[in-house]
Amino acid sequence: KNTSRIALLACVSTTLVAPVALLADLHQPLRFWHFYAHPTLWSWMSIGSFILPLYLAVVLALAYLVWRPAIQAQRAASGLLGVYARLLSFGNWQAPAIFIPLLTLAALFISTGIMLYTGAEIAVVKGRPLWNTNWLIPMFVTTGMLGACGLVLVLNSISGIKQATTNKQMLSVLIVSCIACGVIGATWYLDGANALSGCSA
Repeated sequence: KNTSRIALLACVSTTLVAPVALLADLHQPLRFWHFYAHPTLWSWMSIGSFILPLYLAVVLALAYLVWRPAIQAQRAASGLLGVYARLLSFGNWQAPAIFIPLLTLAALFISTGIMLYTGAEIAVVKGRPLWNTNWLIPMFVTTGMLGACGLVLVLNSISGIKQATTNKQMLSVLIVSCIACGVIGATWYLDGANALSGCSA
């Protein structure tokens, strides 16, 4: 349970930062509306402009429903904490219990689209031979998993929770991810060494 809460915190923090990074990548951030005014469904970046806001909305909705009971528990608190808790509770309503697993599955499904479009939009850049390969997509996924596990380990440490179970679980995932990265890297190398792909070579 603690691992999932810390992982959700890591997910929310990185999801909130992602649109900012992508807007900065446009160099003229106010151009973002062009994606919606003139969609080009053959462009991975255009596809991503539709996937990312949907993913952001689902992750924020999931986080709110998970953290709302803790927010509601603080409504009687004095001072600003109680004021914020009452405002953020939006009343006494209760969400159906099925919403959290459904939103979790939706976030997992949409995150697959995030991983695919992120790797694909870079892999299609022919001006960078090392990038211009389909091996980049699975490598992004596995190294992304390494980064996510590392972030959960850091949050577990600095939050004061310091659950040994969380460390054990994340280290297990790290080991599997490292092995996957090694297999992908070796296969990528063999692909280039055997001249099966000029870009990999």
